[in-house]
Parts: sequence; structure tokens; C-alpha cells
Amino acid sequence: MGSAYEETGPMLVDAVGRPVRPEAYSDRFAQICRDAGVPIIRLHAVRHTVTLMLHRAGLAPADAASLLGHSVPVHLATYVPRTQHGLDAAATTLGQVLAGAL
Repeated sequence: MGSAYEETGPMLVDAVGRPVRPEAYSDRFAQICRDAGVPIIRLHAVRHTVTLMLHRAGLAPADAASLLGHSVPVHLATYVPRTQHGLDAAATTLGQVLAGAL
């Protein structure tokens, strides 16, 4: 680690062991957005978007929750929006199950 390294415990640190401010990630992300000429959005919004994309791609909610460090109920309530399309699909699937088609 080098002689300048300072042990600070279980947190994110820079190359010499100093704690990284949580805002540093948001600040850096905003700079990347500016450099790319795209609108600046909150970094946390990216987390929501990526999670929704994973769900739409078919990743099991339990796996997505584990990836994000959440319990499944919190994960579902926070990151998975309810939609009319989803409700319609659930009703159709339930109808098929009850009719013995699945």
C-alpha cells in the first residue's frame, strides 16, 4: 500500500488511504456529463435506471436486490414501478395458470 497509506477502516479510500467524500462520486459524474454535453442528472437516478433495465431484461428481483444490497421487499417497492402493462400481464398469466395452460 505504500508508506503514506493511512488505515481508516472499512470505507472507500483514495490511493493514500484518505476517506473519499461521498459527494466526490456525484461531482465526478456531473463533470463527465458536462464533458459529454449531456444533461446532468443525479447519480442515484442512474441506479434506478439500471435496476429497471435489469428487471425488464428478466433478472430475478432477488438477484437485483442482492446486487444493490437491499432486501427484496425494499428493492421491489423502491425500484420496480407498477405499470398497467405489468398488471395486465399478471392477470393474463394468472388466467392461464388457473385454466391449466401453464
